[in-house]
Amino acid sequence: MQTGGSAIREFPKYRNLETMLAGVLGKAPNQVSIVNFDSKPEAASPFTSDIAQWTDAINHPDPGDSGAAIMDGLKFALDLLAKQPATNRRAILLISQPQDSGSKTDAKEILRISGETNTAIYTLTFSPQLTELKDALKNGGQPHPPINVGNGSYVAYFELGKPLGMILNAMKKNVPAEMASLSGGEAASFTDQSQLDSGLSTINNHIRNLYTLSFTPTSKEPGLHPIQVRLPQHPELSVSSRSSYWLSGPEDSPQKQTDSR
Repeated sequence: MQTGGSAIREFPKYRNLETMLAGVLGKAPNQVSIVNFDSKPEAASPFTSDIAQWTDAINHPDPGDSGAAIMDGLKFALDLLAKQPATNRRAILLISQPQDSGSKTDAKEILRISGETNTAIYTLTFSPQLTELKDALKNGGQPHPPINVGNGSYVAYFELGKPLGMILNAMKKNVPAEMASLSGGEAASFTDQSQLDSGLSTINNHIRNLYTLSFTPTSKEPGLHPIQVRLPQHPELSVSSRSSYWLSGPEDSPQKQTDSR
């Protein structure tokens, strides 16, 4: 969960987050660890089946610095999951803004580790620019003096550069959505409490209705490989699955898995 940068404006929406995450977690033996990040990942909570013991930390996180090192946070979480038993299903739920800010980890490293550990990445993103814009309109902040045109007086109610910033940022890569697609997870966004609740509910439903398919790659070439899952006899259905897998080398087991819906 991002706690740095503009994430602090989203904290009021997290007041029921622990309850919703408990629904996603379900009962034992499922376990979860909480990782917060700003310009760097924070120490993780111990894996537990009782998320209630972290209620205050989840619903009311401490504000971080100005960073949003999404890739570094993902790598930190993937390294934690890599230490868990190989028979466990692994998943990451990432709550953050769409754009990375300050990471030292690149996308290739995330793809490699998520592929080797068969980890699906689910993401819920907020828009920093949209939140700032809504706050400006809601609060009636008027950072600019009135603009006089003829006999009329017109007031700039919000920073005029914000809409332009929204357009420019929309043209950049959405890092969480890209990672979710490649790993076989799910990507959603939210602007208010109800959309956050709805996004978590959808992810919960999908996590609990997965089929795990095993396959043996025919290619021995190390690196990233595309993969596609289809239902030829049911063209009316939509399949959601990972779109790639990572092969590290001949010394590793060639058997990989993909989660599909």
